[in-house]
Amino acid sequence: MQARRTENWRAVGTALNCLGEWAREAGDYPRALAYYEGAYATWGETRNHRSALMLANLGYAALGCGDVDRAAASFATGLTLSREFGLRRWTIDNIAGLGAVAGARGRHLPAARLLGAAEAQFVAAGPFHNPSDQAEYDYTLGAARAALGEAAFASARAEGRSLSLEQAIDEALAATEPPAAPAALADRLSGQHRHGATRARYPDGLTAREVEVLGLIGRGNTSREIADQLVLSIRTVHRHIANIYAKIGARGRADAVAYALRHQIAPT
Repeated sequence: MQARRTENWRAVGTALNCLGEWAREAGDYPRALAYYEGAYATWGETRNHRSALMLANLGYAALGCGDVDRAAASFATGLTLSREFGLRRWTIDNIAGLGAVAGARGRHLPAARLLGAAEAQFVAAGPFHNPSDQAEYDYTLGAARAALGEAAFASARAEGRSLSLEQAIDEALAATEPPAAPAALADRLSGQHRHGATRARYPDGLTAREVEVLGLIGRGNTSREIADQLVLSIRTVHRHIANIYAKIGARGRADAVAYALRHQIAPT
């Protein structure tokens, strides 16, 4: 790369960020995450405020990979730095990102409030530049509406729109912690461990849902067919597939099929 040879680190970071944008819009979240990490490291080394801008992209890529905790940390750090540097637009982007994190954790009420707050702030700052950001925003809103019902959803969204930017920042940062397990559930889980019960384990850290998706890939199903069989959105299926590929080191469906056969993973 010419920019790297001439030690034009600003251009290197810009190029890596552009590659990350291309990969994310193509649905290749692991690759996008790797490019964004490179851009963040490059801009961070120059002590440039562009490193604050990159954290929202890192957050969305991590969310696409299914790493909700990392996404939360990226958005929260990005929000803090963006506020420090007075970067209004990226402050709002990170608030919206933390709304998506809340939605991914099943906390649909704060998700609706935070996205309502971001929506109101975007009236002045302008809409998302990245279609992938807008798609995540729309997906989170749809999930919150379905989970809360129209009346509760509309109320939470309206409450979020009424927040000032500083109030929205405080609420977003307060929503970064994952919800604690209810006491009864925690007791039950600890009791299971005391009695020797164990959760099902899958290779390479795959979750039960990812094993289901991988089994259907191994059988030759398309993403649309997988979505129909598991009653998932096509976007959710693509997110699971990206996460599976990252965990098993697959470069495409052929690798995933071979992995499924090798580990005898088949749909139940």
